Amino acid sequence: MSNKPEIKDLLGLAEPATKLIEIVSGAIGTIYEPRKIKKLADAEAYRIQKLTTTAKETNFKGELEFLDGKIKISNNSISDQEIKSLVVNEVKRLFNENENIKRIADFAYTELESDKVEVSENIDEDWKNNFFDKGRKIYSEDLQFIFGKILAGEIKQPGTYSKRLLGLLSNLSQKEATIFNKITKYTFKDNKNNSFIISDNEILKDFDIKLDEIILLEEAGLINTNPLTISGTNIYQYKNYLINFLDDKPTLQIYFLTKSGCELESIVNNEINIDYLSKIKQKYKIQKMNYSIILSRTENENEIKYSLSNTKYID
Repeated sequence: MSNKPEIKDLLGLAEPATKLIEIVSGAIGTIYEPRKIKKLADAEAYRIQKLTTTAKETNFKGELEFLDGKIKISNNSISDQEIKSLVVNEVKRLFNENENIKRIADFAYTELESDKVEVSENIDEDWKNNFFDKGRKIYSEDLQFIFGKILAGEIKQPGTYSKRLLGLLSNLSQKEATIFNKITKYTFKDNKNNSFIISDNEILKDFDIKLDEIILLEEAGLINTNPLTISGTNIYQYKNYLINFLDDKPTLQIYFLTKSGCELESIVNNEINIDYLSKIKQKYKIQKMNYSIILSRTENENEIKYSLSNTKYID
């Protein structure tokens, strides 16, 4: 039996934050400590220590010298300056990639630090390897935030997010991310948890959503621009609210989000816009319309039941 202390013993953390630290430590090759609780050393000392360790991993046998944020190497067996540059560049690359992983992990830790639920399932190894392979190349803080939310969600409930979404995100531009974040302020869900936006040109124009932006998101794999209609119900979900059209069951013109778009939509935006609801009420001539906070949602066979509070009516 090993006497080696566990990570939770060293840092005093509960599940699932402990699970996060174990997973990230395995990915970066050293104990990951969230910046909120870092105890080892100041940032510069840690940077130097990590660069030195990484250099050794490249089998470089020389010496590394650090001065004013610059790296100088010396090795009598290396005379070619280009080879020296390659060693330094490899060290920098590995260090920067590990820093990207730790920034993602810091966002995940913020999600998990107060969660005391015990994690019983492990993340799929293929998913985990794919996640860190993609995450190492993410330098945008906005995308690091999204990756952090995904990692936190996957730790709490493995299988929540697909590898397809990770691949899509790794190729997503900042412009595409910004546009998607904008349109998700206006996405509804049907009773099968499919996400969609109203495709009516008048409504899109009123909320500064342009057709070329929708097309760009289709090219990114987030939305389907084939216009459809949806009807037969007066109940829809809008973020954490239940929307009730009461006596009306209008036929809505919509664009559905793709599966990856639905997964991403659940992460990036929880804002609601009351003016948007008013515009839908006006456009579809809905007589009465209200919205309520969803406290809980249960699904039994074909029946969905909601526990609601704070119901308000749309003028």
